[in-house]
Amino acid sequence: MPGAPRYFGQAETTIDAKNRITLPAKFRGKLPASPDGPILLFVVPGAEFRHLDLFDSESGMERVNALTGATGLPDATQRSRQNLLKTLEQVECDRQGRILLPRKHVEWARLSGAVIVAGAGDHMQLYTAAEAKAADALADIDELDPSNIGKLYDTALKKPQ
Repeated sequence: MPGAPRYFGQAETTIDAKNRITLPAKFRGKLPASPDGPILLFVVPGAEFRHLDLFDSESGMERVNALTGATGLPDATQRSRQNLLKTLEQVECDRQGRILLPRKHVEWARLSGAVIVAGAGDHMQLYTAAEAKAADALADIDELDPSNIGKLYDTALKKPQ
């Protein structure tokens, strides 16, 4: 089913001097199959803290379509969406799970050394522990506040009235 959430959990990888990462096997195995070689992914700066969002071709095209919006003269919101689309890049993931990330994106997200790959439902996020901490984002299960777990389930399971 297109757009179905499939990326969960987190793992660590490293980024080298040439801006290459190897996608951990737990995420690589969930990528849609590509019978003719490399798998195409979309990479775009993430919201709320400095990280990169990494989309497979299915969920990436859904995001592109949502951001493209209506045709005609753009309003301020549509111009902002177009600016975000300008930052979206397509990258290849080879059979070993290696990805060459765009230099500008790596610099913007401040990726170096150890990189966290985190599942975010329909996409993955790439960030450093330092950036996650600065934004009060979860970098490790030890940082999870048990009192918030029930609230998260309650809000996620509420049915619209």
